[in-house]
Amino acid sequence: MPKRTPATPSRRAANSPFAKLAENTASPSGTSPSARAGKTGSPRASAEPRDPHDAFLLPRTAEQTYHRRLRTLLQDFVREVTAWEEVHTLDGIKWASDTKQIWEEMHGVLRPTDTDGAAAHDDERLRASMIPLLQSLEQASMQLNKMLERLRKHSARITALADMGTDLLVETADGGREAFAFVEPMWATWTMDRFVRALQSLALQYAVSTSEVAALVPRLCEPSDDPAMLGGKRAALEEFVRLPYLHPSGLSSAAPAFASDASLTTGASRHFLENVWLQGHDGRAAPDVLGPMWPTPDDLCPTQTSIDQQQTEEAIHELVAPYEAACTALPGLRRAEHAAFLLRILEPLSARYVAFDSNRAWLIYWIAHSLDLMGMPLQGAMQARAISTLLHFQDVERGGFGGGPGQIGHLMSTYAAVCALAIVGGPGGAPSAADIEQGRSVDVGRGGWDCIEKETLYAWMMHLKQPDGSFLVHEQGEIDVRATYCVVVVASLLGLVTEELLDGVGAYVASCQTYEGGFAAMSCAEYAVRDGIVRPLGAVAEQAAQGEAHGGYAFCALASHAQLALVDRAAPIATEALVRWAVSLQGTAYEGGGFRGRTNKLVDGCYGWFCGGGLLTCVEGLVHPPAPEEVEEDDGDASWDSVSEHDGDLLDRAALQTYILAVAQQTSGGLCDKPGKRPDAYHTCYNLSGLSMTQHRLRPSRAAAARAAAACGRTDALQRAVYAQSLAWVRVGSAAPRGAVGVTHPVFNVALRHVERMLAYGYA
Repeated sequence: MPKRTPATPSRRAANSPFAKLAENTASPSGTSPSARAGKTGSPRASAEPRDPHDAFLLPRTAEQTYHRRLRTLLQDFVREVTAWEEVHTLDGIKWASDTKQIWEEMHGVLRPTDTDGAAAHDDERLRASMIPLLQSLEQASMQLNKMLERLRKHSARITALADMGTDLLVETADGGREAFAFVEPMWATWTMDRFVRALQSLALQYAVSTSEVAALVPRLCEPSDDPAMLGGKRAALEEFVRLPYLHPSGLSSAAPAFASDASLTTGASRHFLENVWLQGHDGRAAPDVLGPMWPTPDDLCPTQTSIDQQQTEEAIHELVAPYEAACTALPGLRRAEHAAFLLRILEPLSARYVAFDSNRAWLIYWIAHSLDLMGMPLQGAMQARAISTLLHFQDVERGGFGGGPGQIGHLMSTYAAVCALAIVGGPGGAPSAADIEQGRSVDVGRGGWDCIEKETLYAWMMHLKQPDGSFLVHEQGEIDVRATYCVVVVASLLGLVTEELLDGVGAYVASCQTYEGGFAAMSCAEYAVRDGIVRPLGAVAEQAAQGEAHGGYAFCALASHAQLALVDRAAPIATEALVRWAVSLQGTAYEGGGFRGRTNKLVDGCYGWFCGGGLLTCVEGLVHPPAPEEVEEDDGDASWDSVSEHDGDLLDRAALQTYILAVAQQTSGGLCDKPGKRPDAYHTCYNLSGLSMTQHRLRPSRAAAARAAAACGRTDALQRAVYAQSLAWVRVGSAAPRGAVGVTHPVFNVALRHVERMLAYGYA
C-alpha cells in the first residue's frame, strides 16, 4: 500500500484546535480495497458515524506518539468542555430561570392589593398559594446545587487535562524534541506549546466560570430583606446566562490569560439567551452577550470554503485585534510608499504585465486616480506621457478607446481612458514630443481633451446599443451591465447624453436586479421582428436576470440607476431588497469590517468601493432626502468617526477604514485584497476609493444642482439636467480629518474637482 503524503498547510483550519480540521482519508493498515470502497460487510461500511472531534490533517499512519497522545488529550478536553456547557445550558439555566420565576410569583402573591395598603390576604388562600411555590423553590434549589456539583467535577477534569498537556509538553522538550514542541506544527496547524497554552487559558476560564456559578446559586435561591430583591434575582439570572466567560481571542496566537469583564463574551449558552430568554418584567431587553470579535461559527464539517474562511478570519483578526483591544490609533496612510509602488508599475513594466497589454488604459487610470486621491498627482513629463499614451489608444476611425495602441474600441477601456484623461488631462490638443521632453502639457494648453473624437465616439456607442437598452462591450462582443455604466459615465462627462442614447437604459438596468436585491451581469432578452424592426417580446424591466448578484455588477448597475434617477430617466427597482443585500456584505468585526462581493464569499479590499463606499453612497443618495448646503472645509480636529453618527448611514465607516488601513495596506507600499495577497494597482485604487468614502460623506444637494444648472452653457433640457445632477454631490456632516484623501465622485469615481473641470469643458 503506497505511503500517504500529509496534507499541505493550505488545507489547515487555523481557527481552533477543537474544530474538525479535515476528513481523515487514510485507511487503516491492512484494509482491503473492497473495504476502502465501502462495500457491504466491510469495516468502514458497518462502522459507527465518525466522532466529530476525531479529526485531524495528518493520516494516522504518519503520526508519531506525541501526535496520538495530544490528539487523545484534545478529544477528552473537548468532551469535558462540551459536557460543562451542556450541564450549564440545559440544566442550569432552566432551573435558574424557574427559580427567578418562582420568586416573582411569590412576590405577586404576597403583595398587598387593597387601596389602603393593608394586608388583604385570606390566610387559607395564602397558604394554598404559597406552599406549592415553596415546594417548587426547594426543588429548584436542590437541582441547582446538583448542577453545581456536576460543573465542579467537569471543571476539575478540564483543569487536570490541561495539566496533562503541560506535562506532555515538558516531557517532549526534555526528551530532546524542543523543535517538535515549540517550532514544528502539529498536523500542519499549531505547535504543541500553542495547543497547551490554549488549554491552560481555557481551563482557567472555565474554573473562574464555575466559581461564578457557585456564587450565583445562593443569590438565586436564598431570600433577602432587600426591597429590590426581584431586581437582584433578575440580575443574577442575567449573569448566569452570560456564562461561561471566555476571552474572545482566547485561541489567538498569543493564547492570553483570563481578561477583564469588559472584553468577555460567552460560550454556547449565548444561544439560549438569543432564542429562549424573554425580556424581564421591568421592560429591560436581554443583554447583548455576543462579543464584537466572535468568529464565524464552525459546523465541524470542513470544506475548502470553510477552511479558507477560517484562515482569512484568523489572519485578519491578528492584524486588527491590537487596535480593538488597546484602543490604539490606526496606522496612517503610507503615501510615500504607495506612490513609489505605483510609479514602479508605470516605468518600466515588468514581464509579468505582458498579459495586461489590453488593459493599459486601466493601469494608467488606476495609478493616476490613486496618486490623485493621495494628493500626489502625476506631473511634468510623466503627466504629458500619460496624456499622449492614452490618446494613442483611441480608435479614431470606428470610435472609442482600446486597451492599447491599434486595438479596437472597448467600452470598459473607453471608460478608463476618459476618466484617466479627466484626471491628468485638460483642454487643448495633444502634447508634442518636445512637450513630453520638457514636462509640459495642461499648463501650456495641451491637455489632450480636444483630441477626443466625440462624434465618432457617440456614433460608436449607438452602434453598440441593443433593442432592449443594453450595450455590447465591443463590436460583436458580449452584453454586460458594466458596459451600460461605462456609456452613462462617458456620455455624462463629455456632454454626449441624448434621449436616443438613454432610451430603454433604465428599464434594462432594473431588469438585472436579482431576487437577493443586488444586480447580476445581464438579463436575458427575447426578440421578435415587428414591422421590419427587431423589438423585445415583453417588457424589458421584466427580463430575467442572469447569474447571482455580484458587487462589481451591482455598483455599475446602481451607479447608472442613480445617475438616471437624478434626471428622471430610471425605472423602478426593489430598493428595500437592495439595501438589505448591500448592507449584508460588510464583514464582521472579526473580518475587520471589510466587504465581500457576493453572499458567503471572502472579504476583499476592492469591494470597500464597489459594495461599500461607492455602492452604499449611491444608495444613500436615493433613499434619503437631498442634502442641505455642503459644509465648509476646515483644518479642525473633528474626527471622521463623527461622520457616521448622522442618520441614514448604511455602512460602518469606522470598520471599513480599519480594514483598509490595518489589513489591506502594505508597509512596503500598495494595498491588497486580503492578508496573503500581493498588492497591485487595481486593489490600491479601489481601496483608496473606498477610504475616500469613509472620510467624506456625500449626498446630492438641490442647491448645488441649481447653481450648476444656472452655470451650464447648454440649452437642451436633458443635458442641462445631467450637467447639474453630476455636480449635485456635496460633502455633508463633519469636516474631513487631517490627512484625509481626496473626495471622489460616487458615480464616476473621479475626484470631484476633475469632474467639475471636464463637465465645464464638455458642456461649454
